[in-house]
Amino acid sequence: MIAEESERNARIPQAATRWLDAALALERERIAANLHDGPLQSITALRWRLEGLEKLLRRDPAAAVEELARIRPLAENQVAVLRGFLAELRREQQDRRPLGESLSRLRESFEREGGPRVELAVASEAWCGSSERNAEIVCLVREALTNVRKHARATRARVLVSRQGAVLTVVVEDDGRGFPLPGAFTLAELEALDAGPKTIRWRVKNGGGELEIDSKAGQGAVVSIKMPVWGS
Repeated sequence: MIAEESERNARIPQAATRWLDAALALERERIAANLHDGPLQSITALRWRLEGLEKLLRRDPAAAVEELARIRPLAENQVAVLRGFLAELRREQQDRRPLGESLSRLRESFEREGGPRVELAVASEAWCGSSERNAEIVCLVREALTNVRKHARATRARVLVSRQGAVLTVVVEDDGRGFPLPGAFTLAELEALDAGPKTIRWRVKNGGGELEIDSKAGQGAVVSIKMPVWGS
C-alpha cells in the first residue's frame, strides 16, 4: 500500500512536467504564428518597398525622396506594433488586475491591431479567484478573438463573461463566415474530429472545462467556454 502511494506521488511531478512542456510548446507555436501573420509579413512588405526604393533612387532621386517619406511611417508603425506585442506578453505574465480590466485592455489592443469592433460585457461577480486562472481566461479570449480576426472576416464580435457558483462562462460571438465545419459541437466531438481551434481545445481540456462551438456558414459563430474557478 505504501509502495503504491509512493509510486502515485512520484507520477504527479512527471505529469505536471509533461503538462508544462506541452503548454510551453503551444505558447511558442502561438507566438510564432502571431509574429508570422502580423509583424513578419509587414516587415517583408517593407523590405520589398526598400528594394524598389533603391532602384527608384538611381532612376528618379526626387521620386525616391517622396517614396522614402511614405516608407518611414510604415517602419515606425512596425516598431510600435512589435513594442505593443512584447508589452502584451509581459502584461499576461505579470497581470494582477481584475478580470474585467484585463479583458478591456485586451479588447483595446485587439481593435488597435486591426480587429473588428468588440462589445465586452463582464458581470461584476465574474472573478477567477486566482491570478493564474485570470491569465488563463484572458488567453482563451485572446485566442478566440485572434481566430475572429484571422479567419472569420467579421465586422463585429461580442465577449460575454459571467459566473455561477464555481464556474466561469465565457461566450465569444462574431458575425463572420463561420468555421469550416458548420453545426454545434462539444469539446469531445471536436477532439474526435480534430476540428476547431486547437489551442482553445487544449486549454479548456487541460483546465477541466467545457467547450461548445456553434457555427453557421456565412452567419458567424459562437464559442462557449465553461471553466471551473480556482482558489474560490
